[in-house]
Amino acid sequence: MNYLSVFKRTLYATNGFILYTTLVVLGISFFIVVGVSAIFLREIHIADETGNSAVAFLAAESGMERALYEVRKGSTFSACRDANDCTIGTLQNKESLSNGAEYYVTVIEPGYLRWCQSDPDVQYCIRSVGIYRTSSRALETTL
Repeated sequence: MNYLSVFKRTLYATNGFILYTTLVVLGISFFIVVGVSAIFLREIHIADETGNSAVAFLAAESGMERALYEVRKGSTFSACRDANDCTIGTLQNKESLSNGAEYYVTVIEPGYLRWCQSDPDVQYCIRSVGIYRTSSRALETTL
């Protein structure tokens, strides 16, 4: 038996094997690249939203400062029975800031909301919501 002829027959019998192997390796590589790209794009989106969230938080803080100013100034708030009854601004009438962020503030008597229980030391419950693009952040306090 001639080993050279057996080797040549085996070599010719596997003709096209390299092409199939190359296609499989390229296909696997393609799906890995697509998967990693999807992860990176999602992380970029989250990083962008983090910046929007910070601006929304600062807008909520501005609304809280506005409410505290109104209280210190001596503004009177009518007797509120729910969160829609007594507001400095409402969802339909947001206060806009120069950077495009908005806030609305709700001032309510204690005892009507779960986070604001009746207490003799609490005169008002204040909730401020800041909105910037697709992010919104809220602050709540008692006074």
